[in-house]
Formats: sequence, structure tokens, C-alpha cells
Amino acid sequence: AVLLSILVVTFGSISILSLERTTNANILTPSDALWWSFVTVTTVGYGDHYPVTPEGRAVAALLMVVGVGLFGTFTGFIASWFIEPGEKDQDKEIESVRRDLRGLREQISEVKDLLVARESETRLP
Repeated sequence: AVLLSILVVTFGSISILSLERTTNANILTPSDALWWSFVTVTTVGYGDHYPVTPEGRAVAALLMVVGVGLFGTFTGFIASWFIEPGEKDQDKEIESVRRDLRGLREQISEVKDLLVARESETRLP
């Protein structure tokens, strides 16, 4: 995701710089293009630099869609770090409950065997 983000920002910067060659363009330098591409991909969009040509706006739309997907992926990845430890703890707890249940079953079986033995003793004349 990080590599893809770098590639998208680079592609966006190069594309917008080559497409925005009009008299009313406000993305004039490579640093303007890089800044614009970064804030567009991150969906911040300050508005200080923006495309004015239809082609530049098409590149902007593409960067916005890709940016939402990339940051959704990144957010999901970070969220999984918080969820996974809880799942591991839950798995340990489930295994502990299973051990306790096995122990209870064994004790119930022993009590049942004792009751059967006593009952057979009391039946003898």
C-alpha cells in the first residue's frame, strides 16, 4: 500500500504538471505538483492548488478515488492490529473454558460411578 501510494503521488505529480500548461494554471512548479498530488490522494484537498483543465480534473478524480481506497486499506490494516490481540486472548479463554468443562465432565463421571457403586451396595441383602 505504501509503494502504491508513492507511485500514485508520483504519477499524479508528473501528470498534472504536464497537463496544466495554460495561462490560468496555478500548479506551476514540480513542488506545487507534488503538494497538490499529496493533498489530493490523502483527500485533504486544501484548495490552494487545483487543476483548471479537463484533463487535469480527470487526473484529480482518479487520484481522489485511489486515495479513498488506499486510505481505507491503510485504516483497515491499522484496525486489525487492535483487533488481533483481542482475538488471541479470546482463543485462550475459550481453550481454558474447554479444559474446565473436560475436568467437570470427569468429576461428574466419578460422582456417577460412586453413586452407582453405593446403589449396588445397598441392594445387596
